[in-house]
Amino acid sequence: PYSVGLAQMESAAAVVKATPSLAGCLLLLEHLPVISVGRRLRPKGGGDDSLPPDVVLSPEEIAKQFDAEIHVSPRGGKVTCHMPGQVVAYPIVNLRALPGKSSATLGVREYVHALEDAVSQSCASFDAPFDRVKPGREPGREGAWVEGTQRKIASVGVRVSAGIATHGVALNVSNDLRLFDAVVPCGLEGVTMTSMWNENGGSGPTFDDVASKLACAIADNIGAQPVWLDAAAELDASMLENV
Repeated sequence: PYSVGLAQMESAAAVVKATPSLAGCLLLLEHLPVISVGRRLRPKGGGDDSLPPDVVLSPEEIAKQFDAEIHVSPRGGKVTCHMPGQVVAYPIVNLRALPGKSSATLGVREYVHALEDAVSQSCASFDAPFDRVKPGREPGREGAWVEGTQRKIASVGVRVSAGIATHGVALNVSNDLRLFDAVVPCGLEGVTMTSMWNENGGSGPTFDDVASKLACAIADNIGAQPVWLDAAAELDASMLENV
């Protein structure tokens, strides 16, 4: 569930914040169907004020048609969807402790660009047609897109508090894309959400293969050395000290 993933992320963030020598960690998740609303959205006037205009169906219709929930998230960005078959990567990192590839410190904009590049690079590692996935770069178009189209394949939204970055990347691999019909993805009219499998005629790399490639690409782009941990293990500073 989305709430469980967020709780794991917050626990990891507390460990990273309390351990100055710790660069961070990366959670790789697969959420149940959920619509995530970012902090940049204004409430919808009238009716249910908790819903922004970019959620175009009522909570009842969303639950009935997609068996999905709606959650408000403190991350940046607007509205997106999570569901099985989508790789969700939450890097929980101390930006002040990471050099990136070329600077003494990793700024927020450079960090977002690093995540976008990681998506593009991990997709390209599977060759054509996935080598057409490119970083958005423009404000409001954060994420990754199929080159020369209005098809978006990955979303990027982060929150930075006291130098600790949370939230991250959602890369569509083999997921059912219909839940995106309930929203205006990222607040962008005319955008179509796509997936790796959708771009390849209904087949493609596995979730695990994409998750592994994405994790390594994120680590490389932020100047970190990945250390793989058991997902069932308890998260504490001693486990993360070399991450």
